[in-house]
Amino acid sequence: MEKRPNRRANKETQNLLVLLAVLILAVPVLAQGPSAVEVLEEVRAAWQPASFHARVVLEVQKEKETRTWELEIWSEGEKALIRVLSPEEEAGSGYLVLGDEVWYYSPEVGVLIQLPSLALSEGTFGGAAALEDLFRGTLSEECEVNAESLDGGWLLVLVPRPEALVVWGRLELLVRGDYALLEMRFYDQRGELSRTVRASQFIEAQGRPFPTVIEIEEADGDRTLERILALEIGMDIPDEIFTQEFLEGR
Repeated sequence: MEKRPNRRANKETQNLLVLLAVLILAVPVLAQGPSAVEVLEEVRAAWQPASFHARVVLEVQKEKETRTWELEIWSEGEKALIRVLSPEEEAGSGYLVLGDEVWYYSPEVGVLIQLPSLALSEGTFGGAAALEDLFRGTLSEECEVNAESLDGGWLLVLVPRPEALVVWGRLELLVRGDYALLEMRFYDQRGELSRTVRASQFIEAQGRPFPTVIEIEEADGDRTLERILALEIGMDIPDEIFTQEFLEGR
């Protein structure tokens, strides 16, 4: 008698082969994870929202002296305006950033002064906080980036390209699994640590983690503490805010 093929067994074998093929194809996708560039893009989106308006208190500690500044900040893309609210003798002064253009105004001087673009990454208000720190523009796009997976996050290493307008030689970012930027370590051209930025007290803003306390410590021990007391994110900022007339209070 001719033996009939076992159709049920054949179908089960086919199903098994299909399942194995799916698993084999899926393994590389599951193991790959986001690239270094993708992680940096997510970190940048959380660190610098599309637009924000905030009142900020800076506590600048140099040796045994502490000085406090209160600022109002508007930021949108590559535009930012920073105005001093106190101390009284500095009130009304501020900075306007339009891409690589940086302008400074002081009522005492009474005229606008254009600063070199490197002023964006240099310390201001007598402390370690740079202008780009204040409007969250630190993460330069003109760099090469590598990522190392850590337990629950990543370590990103950014090296600026030759044309990049930055004063640091290497930047290390400690990133949490939800793309919150916990720490930035800046190294100079000789590879020595020049300053460390630590972020804490995160809130959720438009579904992303946003730090409200930033501590900046220089290599010599001086430190600057930035506290955000009022914050608006994602609003439409009128174009006239980012003008020289507004900076001058006109």
